[in-house]
Amino acid sequence: MKLPTFLFPAIDKANHYAYGTGVAAVAAVASMVLLVAVYRFWLRLPPPAWLPLAGAVCAAVMAYATGRIKERFDAEANAIALAAGQPPPHGVETADWQATAWGCVPVALPLVALALISMI
Repeated sequence: MKLPTFLFPAIDKANHYAYGTGVAAVAAVASMVLLVAVYRFWLRLPPPAWLPLAGAVCAAVMAYATGRIKERFDAEANAIALAAGQPPPHGVETADWQATAWGCVPVALPLVALALISMI
């Protein structure tokens, strides 16, 4: 599948966006499952209406953290390669971690909408 170039001028940014979406989806599902388990089995209460909002926040935080950590590892790998007299193996750009963080949008936005609807 060819991605539209006006959205993603480089395929690298599209990969970062896709990985951010995947990380956000896993984080959202894991946090909501954990909260449902805590509320139903430990507290013996129905799950709260803000549960999707917690999943959205967790998705956003994990996508952001994943992007920043990955770029930090790339920077360290580049420093090690340069110290060994080799060319840097990775490109380190601010746009890379930003694309990873923006990957949370397709996951977090519907969860925020669901939380707002359920709180009405």
